[in-house]
Amino acid sequence: MEVSPRLLVGGAPMRQRCLRVKHILFSDLGCGEELNAQTRDEIFLMGVNYLKSGLSVCEMQDFSRLCEKKCFQLPEGCVLSVEDEATVLARADAAMQDALSVSEHQGEDSLSGTPNSFSMGPKRSRLEAVGMRELRAKMRMAEILADMHDYDAMNKTLRGLFLEVHSIQEMTINSQTVDSVLLELEIVRRSVELSLGAGALEIVKTLVGNSMVSLIEHASRCMLAAQGGGFSHVALQQHQRSEETVREIEEHVLFFSIVRALCMFEDCNFDGFARVFTANGLRGAKWAPLSEELITKHGTAEVASSLGARINTPGSLPAIRHLRDFVEEFITSGVHLGVMVLFSAFAALPRMEAMELIIQVDVRQLWEDVPEACTLVQVLEEARFAEALSLASKLASSFLKTDIFACKYGELLLHQFQQAVVTEYVSSFTTIDVRKAALRLSIPEKDLQQLLHLLILEGRLSAKMDLVALVLTRKETCGDLVDVSCQCSTLLECISQSDNCTSVVEQSLRVLSLHRNRTW
Repeated sequence: MEVSPRLLVGGAPMRQRCLRVKHILFSDLGCGEELNAQTRDEIFLMGVNYLKSGLSVCEMQDFSRLCEKKCFQLPEGCVLSVEDEATVLARADAAMQDALSVSEHQGEDSLSGTPNSFSMGPKRSRLEAVGMRELRAKMRMAEILADMHDYDAMNKTLRGLFLEVHSIQEMTINSQTVDSVLLELEIVRRSVELSLGAGALEIVKTLVGNSMVSLIEHASRCMLAAQGGGFSHVALQQHQRSEETVREIEEHVLFFSIVRALCMFEDCNFDGFARVFTANGLRGAKWAPLSEELITKHGTAEVASSLGARINTPGSLPAIRHLRDFVEEFITSGVHLGVMVLFSAFAALPRMEAMELIIQVDVRQLWEDVPEACTLVQVLEEARFAEALSLASKLASSFLKTDIFACKYGELLLHQFQQAVVTEYVSSFTTIDVRKAALRLSIPEKDLQQLLHLLILEGRLSAKMDLVALVLTRKETCGDLVDVSCQCSTLLECISQSDNCTSVVEQSLRVLSLHRNRTW
């Protein structure tokens, strides 16, 4: 299956794109040699353009060395010349000098016009305001070092940055205001973005732990106290920027929820990873209950207002319609994340729960641009298991294998997905001929036999297998009938009361079979 280079690389944050190009083309876990020549050339060209417009000479040299090592013939326009290196070096020097000059001058804030700039509250003390300018200058330095791919220097700068933040907090009457907490959260978040750009999830894990959770919860607690009776009765003198502050907290919670989900994926906790992408999960339900309360209250009020209802009327949370744009700007590739969620949901969750999660507006936007993903969801809904297994293998090769965060665990996730599909198929029968099942599922007989044996050993399938006749017999036939007691009762009633029950029985059997094949 050939995939557009734009989907493979172009949908990720800018700082990750060159890393993704190198992973796809050169990594042993990538798939550079499996791509057709045209796709590979397009990815090469994208990588070269990123390098030429960047700040890292060492990365350009490393790219050229990898090309020679892999014996890839560079397409026309993909040669990195000495002149290109000189241009990048001059640009890097200029950026570094600019950052140093900003750091030395504590006057005008050079970052105030950027989208991620800190807001300056009117009641902030002069000391804290000066400290913020210094912190911004240091953050700018860390960002330039990240663009130069000098990650050791970047991490050292960030460590110094956090020390300064803590010292400033101690000097502001030993209490954390909402503004000061949001300042620290902003620094943590941008540090996480830089580490994600380097593909360093181990560092990310240290940044999104208990300390960050405490900051989020403290800010939410302050805002809940300020809100008092509700969003319609907020005293403006208590917090003039209440609405903006809640939205800022909501964005931080969304960001850290998805990043923490990536860390769960790294730990092979596919169940926990998938559950993050529920409406409440994306609002911090599992790790920041006060934040979830604040955001849910605010979101419900928004929905109620849009429908002309009372502000405090309970309602559904609004969909996060910008989720994909948000993910691709700050965290990772949107389509890769969508495929990861799709696989994890069907591998780890009950089928109906997985289907509900996958088709909700928030999540669907992540994977709907991948035709094979759309088809996979459809065939799973229709219980066409052989097609599902075939499509899953292709999707795993195209998206799990090409993602810098999923590549190490793609085979394991695919295996768990296959186990879930086979378990669902087997649950439709009391006795199965393994040979016929292998043909129907398009799985080698030996592989299916091993998979069933493993499911039995793990306790996920209550059955016994005749290794001579290759027949699997399930043990909990009676238990299955309990799950569909309504259909069984209808069937028995038809048999006992109807004189002409044959057609009714057949129809009931069809309904029962449909129920068993389409629900997990």
